[in-house]
Amino acid sequence: MTSGGSPRYASLLLAKVGFALIFGNIFGWASVAFSLFLTERRIRLEEAHLWGLFAEKYGIYARHTSRLLRLLY
Repeated sequence: MTSGGSPRYASLLLAKVGFALIFGNIFGWASVAFSLFLTERRIRLEEAHLWGLFAEKYGIYARHTSRLLRLLY
């Protein structure tokens, strides 16, 4: 993987984790879990759209780029 994925999605999830740590309640962690679910869904929808637009070129790009965080996902 050569690229680090989506800085927008990663930073939003990091902010949610920060709020959950600061407030330390179940609602914060539920928000993190729900955000992870929604982010995963959004990434899958965007990938399907990009496959439709760019086909093989997107396949080459996707093989060398992580979805969210480098070396993690």
